[in-house]
Amino acid sequence: MRSNMLWLFVVALLFAGDVCAAPPDAENGSEAAYENLALGRSYTLVPRPSYRLCTDSGDKTQLTDGQYTEGYFWTRPGTVGWNRARPVVITLDLGSDLPIRGLSFNTAAGVAGVEWPASIFVLVSVDGRVYHDLGDLVTLSRKRQAPPEDKYAVHRFQTDRLQTHGRYVKLIIDPAGIFCFVDEIEVFRGDAAWKDRPLPGKEIRYPMEYFTDNIFNACIKRRIGRDLETARSTVADASLPAAIRNRLMDEVASIEQAISQLPAAEPKTFRAVFPLNPLHARVLALHGAVRSARGKPPLVPWRAVPWDFLKPTELPDRPPRAEIAIAAMRGECRSGAVNLTNCTEEAMTVSLAFEDLPGGSTPECLTVHEVAWTDTHEGTAVAAALPQVEPANGAFPIHVPAGMTRQVWFTFTPRGLEAGTHQGNVLITGSKIGTLRVPISLRVFDLDFPSQPALHVGGWDYTDTTSMGVTAANRDALIAHLRSRYVDSPWGTRGVMPYGAFNEQGEYKTLPDTTRFDSWLQRWAGARRYFIFCAVGDQIAGTKIGQPLFDKQVGQWIRFWVGHAKKKGLRADQLAL
Repeated sequence: MRSNMLWLFVVALLFAGDVCAAPPDAENGSEAAYENLALGRSYTLVPRPSYRLCTDSGDKTQLTDGQYTEGYFWTRPGTVGWNRARPVVITLDLGSDLPIRGLSFNTAAGVAGVEWPASIFVLVSVDGRVYHDLGDLVTLSRKRQAPPEDKYAVHRFQTDRLQTHGRYVKLIIDPAGIFCFVDEIEVFRGDAAWKDRPLPGKEIRYPMEYFTDNIFNACIKRRIGRDLETARSTVADASLPAAIRNRLMDEVASIEQAISQLPAAEPKTFRAVFPLNPLHARVLALHGAVRSARGKPPLVPWRAVPWDFLKPTELPDRPPRAEIAIAAMRGECRSGAVNLTNCTEEAMTVSLAFEDLPGGSTPECLTVHEVAWTDTHEGTAVAAALPQVEPANGAFPIHVPAGMTRQVWFTFTPRGLEAGTHQGNVLITGSKIGTLRVPISLRVFDLDFPSQPALHVGGWDYTDTTSMGVTAANRDALIAHLRSRYVDSPWGTRGVMPYGAFNEQGEYKTLPDTTRFDSWLQRWAGARRYFIFCAVGDQIAGTKIGQPLFDKQVGQWIRFWVGHAKKKGLRADQLAL
């Protein structure tokens, strides 16, 4: 549904034409005093451009022809675009070893699913074989101006602080979404004396390996940089005493300097949970400092609609009164939530308990989940992960980072409770806040939820393999969790039903290996349906559609698997391809 709506929006924008277009901001352009070394120079593109509305023969010269796109960016022939390409590599040949002050990359984003690049790694080389790292242009450009958020815009990522030299300039772009667009790249001439300087950083002989190793850390810096720009605006727009404003702006400057000096994170131990690291915590704490200076209480509980989109530092000017109301049948799971916003400069851990409800301060009918903020490759922070909080000393400890909003979920599963409404309070206590009370209402219907619902539940879990987040270590726990949520129709990948091998007459000479299929069934013993995404393409075991033996081999394959499933106790209608 969301995909269809996006395409409808794209069509509407295409018909709108120039009405939606915005030319590059003159103040955001390259410095007029800098000579553009890339003008008229050749370049290579890997992979080939693929976005049909702007792909043409001119793509070979348009990035260095000095002509900026006018009109709606990715529908104009002067733009070069890619669809579902990652990374995009552009290598410019300046003709000779020249001093380089900086460069610019002109692009657009903000609507129709087009995002700003996650990173633009800049490499320079004298001979085209050994490159050196100049940094991420997305991060470097933020020192000048960040791209606008939540609206269509044309933006020029640029820097003039490189002070290096080279003949070849390679840009390795990591698109945040599925699209990448650019209409002009400039390289700014530097001082002649810079040609005598050694090239910075270590030698890079395999740029694609470099890209793979560095996108992880680039995304961390991008997240911290974007959140810093939001915090900077929050400080700048707030009515604050001069002394507090100056202190916070000094903190902004200090954080900005520290971003470029962040050490590389260890992928095996890193968790993409906010705050990502101590520097990110300092960024988010700026929001708490502003709210504290404006007289907000240390912790503000406010009403949450569990399915509404929430931002990490969100707090309405007039937050709605916090209250929780959940209704469920006996044996059914239903949830409610509350938002807790830390309006201080320091993280706090508060204790959460219940009063006046059946079961005491930690009722068995209620589980508590501390919603974790996580980052995404697109740069959209989401509050979706629901790690369960275990009680300690008669209460649930809830951690609320400085300046952030923590959403807390309560899952109500009444078993053995009398029908009716149970009224009580959630007690929130802490050294800085005393005790806060949030009313909670639990209604139990005089009905029993069925142990096996009539509706089949499934959804591409792919627990037959270790991919897409499923590992040998977490697979059993994942399956147990899915079963607890009434999933009875698991999904397997194409590897569950291999083809086997056929002879020249289309008969089996080697039967398919059933090991993976059998293991999958065993893990999901008792499931009511088994779905397999076959991804067959146009062939079976090398024989294509239309060739003489194709139909025979397909028949051999499906008869084998239906027969094998029957031996395992399955009916044919339990197997869905």
